[in-house]
Amino acid sequence: MVNSNNIQVENLVVETVMLAFTHNTRVENVIVENSSVGIYLFSSSNNFLLNNTVGNNMEEGIHLHSSHNNILSNNIVKNNRWGIKVENGNLLVISHNVIENNSIRDIEFDGKNSVFEANVYTTARGIPHIHSVCVTDITQTSATITWATDEDSTSVVEYGPTAAYGYTATDGVTTNHRVDLSNLSPGTYHFRVLSTDSENNLEISGDFTFTTISLPTSITLEPSSFSLVSGGSREITAILRDNGGNPLSGKTISWSTTAGTITQTSMTDNLGRATATFTAPVVTQMENVTITATFAGDAGYGGSQENALCTVSPVPSTPTTLTVSPSSFTVRVGGRITLTAILLDNAGNPLPGKQIVWSTTSGSIEPMIGLTDNHGRMEVTFFAPSVSGSVEIGVMFQGDSVHARSQAIGVGTVSQPRPGTRPWIPVAVIVIIVLPTVFFFLRRKR
Repeated sequence: MVNSNNIQVENLVVETVMLAFTHNTRVENVIVENSSVGIYLFSSSNNFLLNNTVGNNMEEGIHLHSSHNNILSNNIVKNNRWGIKVENGNLLVISHNVIENNSIRDIEFDGKNSVFEANVYTTARGIPHIHSVCVTDITQTSATITWATDEDSTSVVEYGPTAAYGYTATDGVTTNHRVDLSNLSPGTYHFRVLSTDSENNLEISGDFTFTTISLPTSITLEPSSFSLVSGGSREITAILRDNGGNPLSGKTISWSTTAGTITQTSMTDNLGRATATFTAPVVTQMENVTITATFAGDAGYGGSQENALCTVSPVPSTPTTLTVSPSSFTVRVGGRITLTAILLDNAGNPLPGKQIVWSTTSGSIEPMIGLTDNHGRMEVTFFAPSVSGSVEIGVMFQGDSVHARSQAIGVGTVSQPRPGTRPWIPVAVIVIIVLPTVFFFLRRKR
């Protein structure tokens, strides 16, 4: 296009775009590849080259000659000999372009009073060429920004809590730049660096961030150790302070425990105090439980953690009394006897529905296991062995969550019949044997 004004060239795939003596023209979303020069402007001004893809051209991707007041933004310029080449170009804005893998140079610039902002490239000539941006010596209130340029240029840092920045720090003209930032607050800062060369060409870097070192914190737990019975509860207080001992309010404390339950989170008040309720687990033997309070940290303050120890004991059991009746006995070899276990609490009240377990050193017991009745009693039958001797009867209540364990022992003697003692014969048998003999003698006398 020659001597063309107010034209829009959009959404095309072409080999070359050439603008000569052209003004106020917009070239946007155009793919320009495989030519000698991709986009060429000669003596053209106030034009916009936006969002174009320019690649694989034998010479320049974008070439501006004697062209001023043009804007090149968000273009991708790759795999050409030169990426963007400017000859005698002033008052240009070249920003947010990706200019890479161009064989001779990514940016070749001959001009003045132009702005280069947040471009991605590697090699350049004729502009400051900001590179090697780094943040060092970060403390709670300060940081140092360093970078390098290919030309002597000014040193300016814009910084602030957002990408709108708001603060400026400067240093001298150099190629190795260093700007110290001070009086910072805890948190994350955005910054960018700016350098202007002797031709008043300004380069502005992209956005960077750094975070000041967080202030140390500590947590104190009250109490730090305590005891509870099984299933018991109590409040625990965490006190959060900075490294100067000052309480920190509005901070979230997370709670955890190795057993039992506890409030998951709570917020510190104006005194830095956060309270949680801990409920001990139900235990049958002594157990140690660790309770942990954690502050994860935030932009201004580092995290911290503290533990408390709780010793959890079983609930004291109600004593019980177990007896065997009879507690001593004698039974003949092969005989049997009824035994009764009686289970009472410490006030003498019967305990129904409790499991009783029996044992014996000889002979047998039926049943071996059973439950007490409403009177706290359980009856069994002991069957004596076929040999004489002593026997020990054991009876046990294992206990439960309320009542204590108890046991008792009965002692028995298994005896043989006395010598000379005839076996006992039922009367009916004697009658059956004797009566026929009597009748026989009576008949003979007749």
